[in-house]
Amino acid sequence: MLIIIFISILLLLSTIGYFFLKNQIVINNKLRIKIKKLSQELDQDLNLFTLHKGIHLTKKEKSFLKLLLQNKNKILTYEMIEYSVYKEKIMSMDSLRSLVRRIRMKLLEDVIANIVDEGYMLKL
Repeated sequence: MLIIIFISILLLLSTIGYFFLKNQIVINNKLRIKIKKLSQELDQDLNLFTLHKGIHLTKKEKSFLKLLLQNKNKILTYEMIEYSVYKEKIMSMDSLRSLVRRIRMKLLEDVIANIVDEGYMLKL
């Protein structure tokens, strides 16, 4: 009798585990789909920036513009830019100014506002 109860409990636990894992997989897939969709939306938003003909953006330039898009109507502090765009490299103010200058030269209209002593902001 004890063996039957033990086997019943094991079957019940394995069934619960199966449904839990199945739900985890469904949630993970939904999360992956949402992340992919957000990434595609950001890439489409990036296309809103009109470039001079035949001009392409570098990886850092794209990363900076995506960060601006993600933070519309917010000031991007220098620290946020350093963390998101430059990753583990140290960012100097000269390198950031140079990055922004290159982007401005490539865009048909100036959409990047400099907020003195704070950072940058997207002006749309």
